[in-house]
Amino acid sequence: MRAVFEAEVASVVPLHHVPKLHAELQQLQPDASGIVRWVPPPGLKYCAGGTALQNVQIQTPQYRSIKMCELRLIEEKAATILAANKSAHHWVVDLGSGPGAYCKGIVAEALRHCQSVTYTPLDTSPEAIDAATELYASDLPAAKILPHLGSWDDAMQTSFYKDLPENTEITATLMGSTAGNFPVDYMVDFIQGFLSTWEKLPFPAKLVVFVDAAPSDRKPTQVVIDAYEGKEILDLDCHMMKMVNASLDLDFSLDKFKHCIDYDFKEEALVRWWEAVEDFPVSHHGKPLTLVCKGTRIQTEISRKFSDSLLQSLAERAGAHLEIHRTDDDFYKAATFTRGTAANDGFQNFESFVHKIDATGA
Repeated sequence: MRAVFEAEVASVVPLHHVPKLHAELQQLQPDASGIVRWVPPPGLKYCAGGTALQNVQIQTPQYRSIKMCELRLIEEKAATILAANKSAHHWVVDLGSGPGAYCKGIVAEALRHCQSVTYTPLDTSPEAIDAATELYASDLPAAKILPHLGSWDDAMQTSFYKDLPENTEITATLMGSTAGNFPVDYMVDFIQGFLSTWEKLPFPAKLVVFVDAAPSDRKPTQVVIDAYEGKEILDLDCHMMKMVNASLDLDFSLDKFKHCIDYDFKEEALVRWWEAVEDFPVSHHGKPLTLVCKGTRIQTEISRKFSDSLLQSLAERAGAHLEIHRTDDDFYKAATFTRGTAANDGFQNFESFVHKIDATGA
């Protein structure tokens, strides 16, 4: 078991990265806002049972309310999101599919409108691919299932799109608020990667990114915060600190911290962190490594929420045409990115490239 644990941790923090992370801790300085913060490798959260804790957390009523918003958006706006050519073959590529449940509404809509439909669950987990394949074979047997075990980088290669009928349309989805975990620059590269690949193909294609909406006049900030509070979240963040200690051979003590959660309006993100309540030393293999000062923050989570202006910025930087679809209460959004005429006219006017779908989906 020890060997399995060490291999799992090493996949997140390779041994040669440990000195660099120690150096980061030793050199922490206040940022522009005067706060000292450190962001350990986020993947540590999921090591050694962390995924199981995450699965418990996402089943809480608070967190499930977010997922229900996504399912409600698909139920309300699937037809306008898909915008399918009824005479075409439609290929739905479910990026980071997991067991595939979120994408069912999109595939079902394609089956209602298109002559034929192929569904590709794409994930790095064999268990997820197997679960998605079984789900669609059972619930939507009319769809051809073409699973792909690998990363979404594979779908940024033209070779991924081979042996397709001439009248194919492609919709790639990124669901489950996954985009909220991406840095903004990575998100721009992600969008550009797909659109640049698709420009080389003879098929129309679009990328649909499902995101949790930022606070607004209709969505109070406290609603966002409430979805990330509770014992399950605390258990997950405690586990992450244990993994920090185990992977870096440190001795952080949680009794020196308080657990915090808030919405950062500048970052447009829900942020969780451990904050030091006093100065204390941290050791590596029993030898002093650094002094952690009162107020230092160790970040455990940043989950970006998306305003229209942030989505506009992503589209502008990626050279994309953008349509925003939203739930009737404006709690959840689907951003559709394509390349076309609107992507080449300079984005001089927000309304010229963001088509806001109203409550009727018209």
